[in-house]
Amino acid sequence: MKNKKDIQQAFKDLLTTASTEEKVELEALVLSAKFLSEIQRVCQEQDILKKDLAEMIGTSPSHVTQLFRGNKTINLKTIAKLQLALGVSFNIKLSGPHADKLQTPNLIQPQYSINTPEGWWVFKPNKETTKEDERVRESTKEQMVA
Repeated sequence: MKNKKDIQQAFKDLLTTASTEEKVELEALVLSAKFLSEIQRVCQEQDILKKDLAEMIGTSPSHVTQLFRGNKTINLKTIAKLQLALGVSFNIKLSGPHADKLQTPNLIQPQYSINTPEGWWVFKPNKETTKEDERVRESTKEQMVA
């Protein structure tokens, strides 16, 4: 491969997946890498070594190394453990051509939305709400605000 076009085509071929299973595997690796690059940045800022990170989340240093090398994909439980251990949180945002159609509908009344440190809690009343349901909802709302 002597010219630029051949090299570009070789990289394109390398990243082109043949089956849906390969596409899913590639997407999983990319998502894992996105999370772990942010975790690595936080660890560097806080001077946390990977072996210390492993101890913080209750796993082996070997497992953390495998995650960062891409030998294993990260799962949601591990992400949750990392968030708690490091005092960070991840925000999820949709992108793409249909993302705007997937936003929260305007049908949700603002008085039933509560912003807490854990995130937004939304209570949507049912048409057949009973007085007991309303009492529980108000009690929950008061507890969330407190």
